[in-house]
Parts: sequence; C-alpha cells; structure tokens
Amino acid sequence: MGEKARARTQQLESLLRVGAAVVFQADPSREMSPRFSTFIRGWEAGKYVILDRIQAGTERVMPVREGQQCAVRFVHDGEACAFCSSVVDWNSWRDAGWIRVRWPEKMETVPFRKHHRVNVSLPCKLFQNGTEIGDGEVVDVSIGGCGILTSVDLHFDSQVAVTFFLPNGVQIQNAELSVRSVRKRSDVQRFLGCEFRGGQDQAQNEIAAFVMAELRPGNGGRGKAACAILLIEDNPETRDALSARLKQSGYEATGVSTAIEGFCRLFTSRPSLLIVSQEQKDLPGLDIVRAAKANPAFATLPIFLYGGGDKTLKERALKAGAARYFPATDAVVNVCNAVAAWAAHGDTHESQAASARQRDAQ
Repeated sequence: MGEKARARTQQLESLLRVGAAVVFQADPSREMSPRFSTFIRGWEAGKYVILDRIQAGTERVMPVREGQQCAVRFVHDGEACAFCSSVVDWNSWRDAGWIRVRWPEKMETVPFRKHHRVNVSLPCKLFQNGTEIGDGEVVDVSIGGCGILTSVDLHFDSQVAVTFFLPNGVQIQNAELSVRSVRKRSDVQRFLGCEFRGGQDQAQNEIAAFVMAELRPGNGGRGKAACAILLIEDNPETRDALSARLKQSGYEATGVSTAIEGFCRLFTSRPSLLIVSQEQKDLPGLDIVRAAKANPAFATLPIFLYGGGDKTLKERALKAGAARYFPATDAVVNVCNAVAAWAAHGDTHESQAASARQRDAQ
C-alpha cells in the first residue's frame, strides 16, 4: 500500500466507531429506495466494514444481493459522514448477525454545528403518550432539534413526538422531542423550539444526511440563489402564496398570470424550474407542459404541474414530460417541499426529471 493510500485509509478509519448508529440505504441510485437503521460492529482497514444485520420486520434476513450498491450514513463528532460501497457478502442464515460492505474508496464529510438550522416547510403530526394531539408545520430542522409552528397548547419542557417527511422524501417517525421554548405567533399559533431527546440516532442520521446536502459547498452544484423558478398561475392568491413561500426559502421566484407571458419569460430568463397550474383560464397547464416539451430548448427543463381534479391527470402529466404532479389539495406545501428536494438533489435537469417521474410512477 502506497503512502497516499495508507494516509487515506487512516483518515477513513478515524471516522469509524464501533457501536456508532448508521443508516444503510440499498440501491442509492434510487432516491426513495429503502433505508434501514443499524450500527457499526467493526472493520478491517482497507478491506471491509462490518454492520449489524439489518432487520426487516420480524425477520433478520433482508433480501439484499451480494455485490449490490449501497450507501452508509452516520454522524461523527460534528460531521455528517457518508460513503458509497457494495455488499461484500450477505449470509442468509437466520442466526447470522452481520453484513460486510466493501471498504470505501472515499468518505464524504460535511462539518456543521449541532444546532445549525435549515429552513423548511414540512407538515407534521404531534403525539403524546402514543396519542395524536394535533398537527403543525416544521419550519426549521437541525441534528439537534427543530422548530414547529402549531396551534397545540404546549409548554416549556413538554415531552412530545413528531412525525414528518424531509424534503428528500425520508420519513422521520415518532422522533421524541423536549420543548425548550414557546413563542406566541398569534392568538392560536405558537412557535415551539424543540430539542431531540437521547436515543434518536436514526432520526439524527437522516437529518444529518439532509443537512449535509444543504451545507455541501455549492449545494451539490446548485445553490438556492441559482434556482430561478417560473410560476404560471392566474389565481392571484395562490400565485402570491406560492411565490412568497419560495422566496422565503431562498429561491428566485417569478410569478406570471398567463401562458403567453409565461412563454415569453421562458425564452428571456431561462429558468431552472417551471411550475404550472392546471387550472389556467387561457391554456390548461397540461397543454403548457406539452408545448414546452415540444420545444428543444426546454426538452430537459423540469416542470411541476399541480391542480385539477381529473384522476387521470397525473398519468397524462408524467407522459407529457412533467417531472412531478400534485393534486390541488395542499398544493403550496407539496410544491414547496418538492422544490426543496429538487434543489438539494444537485443533478442535471434531465436526471432530476427522470428520477422524479420514476418516484411518481411507483
């Protein structure tokens, strides 16, 4: 082993810790592929890392083939760490308690403060003692905790659990929180500053992976400021609400009311993403999608379509080339969450659109 390879191996080894909780993702090429919580049992430097056998329900045998690509994510001393690998061997014996993955060629790390908060807009459910007590909106998230807007009457040091989906589609389920601050936003709405209680390794690892994507230099090649978004919506209330929410999240958002003005903006400003309402009075949103995709200049432009009550619209939208489709219900929240996931993904226009269409088709 050469000096450079030896130094790289030592650096990678310094980030591993026996007993550290990790998230194992099979087939990381698919953003929504299954993720499982496990921990590091050991390693042989330069050869493999040993993980605890991943449980799937009541079985200890999960159908993962040898040689399958995988990703492993964890947190180490203020750094979000991740590496891509492949399964070396997968013992199918019921009493086998381990899995080996190939030693990583490189480890991606992003340092962050425990309470570095990323602004989001994520619908959530709140629970106490296993009973749902209301809903709310997660407005910021960090490895240390989150901020929640809710009408539920909670006080300092209240113990609650929260369930929500991160913008990358991963569910944070029943994460236990302690309320550390309460501020009234209105007569009915409160802002809760919450801290994760101990033993929330899986939730913190998933959040760390999301924070890593947000804090990565250049944000994966696509910073928020570089996300020029064009919105075609003739309803002024919906247009203003969606534009305002996108701007609050740090994106460049321009709203127009007609298809004609929208196409003029497409040619002059060349946005990174187009969002279209189906319920346009001058030209239905689906026809706008088809017209845009028929022009070679916009063949790879991601387009999100929302609204409309036709049950076949989703299928037709994806077939026409739309990257995502959302029904009218909660359109503003759903579209903003999808934009956050799209911006954090950091791929080319076409691969983003293709992967999104694949998610919606499943």
